[in-house]
Amino acid sequence: MPKLKPKKPSSDPTASTKTDPKVAQILDTLQSHWDIGRDIIASKLTIKVFAKENEIPEQALRTLRFRRAFYLAYKSKSEFQRFRDLRFNESKRPLDSSYIKYLLTIKTPFKKFGETVADARNGFAEHAAKNDLSPAQLHDLIKRECGRPESSHGRKYRPRDKATAIEDVAREAVKWIKRCEAAIELVPSNSRPSQTMVTLLRELSQWTSNAAELCEVPKDNEEKSKLLSLSMNSSWEKILAMHSSCVAKLKVKNA
Repeated sequence: MPKLKPKKPSSDPTASTKTDPKVAQILDTLQSHWDIGRDIIASKLTIKVFAKENEIPEQALRTLRFRRAFYLAYKSKSEFQRFRDLRFNESKRPLDSSYIKYLLTIKTPFKKFGETVADARNGFAEHAAKNDLSPAQLHDLIKRECGRPESSHGRKYRPRDKATAIEDVAREAVKWIKRCEAAIELVPSNSRPSQTMVTLLRELSQWTSNAAELCEVPKDNEEKSKLLSLSMNSSWEKILAMHSSCVAKLKVKNA
């Protein structure tokens, strides 16, 4: 595949302006994102292979993923043009790419704006432009109107029951402990982690062991379940205290 060449400024009349060069810059950037996203999809390559064949550094992989997602959401030229034509009520400038990442979080229709996902994205974008919303304000609006949780980091965890929850946490904790142990082995002997960190790791291991044992306790053995639960609560309090201590030390060290 030939190497990517810098995109020429768009010939679209909305991309040129003599009064505000910032407008042209924003529109050209949007066009570049869209064009490269189209090239990625047309190549039928993974992001990593596409980057390698075009000599794009690994640091830019996230940007390439963003461009691909942007193109897939706005691959209709009319939809893309509709977004580019939007102008803020006050500054009269277009919405830049910082708004797109939040619009891409919309995965379902929103009846207030239409019957499709594209309608929802357009509706929220038009609302942001009309009301001069910042990217953060748009993000808050999307979360609020779509009924999403405050945190946008993954799906909300809903275990089927208490036993399942303990099993899930124990499984993830074991993975985390193994990663910690492997990392400690790579640290030079003269640069070992603090004793607090080592104790924290040990306490996490104990908590995980108790959690795994609790999963095996018969339902009718309430006394054993209660003892293990108390032990886990005690370990958890120690873990929280040590974690806070480690974080405080790191803040002082990096201040």
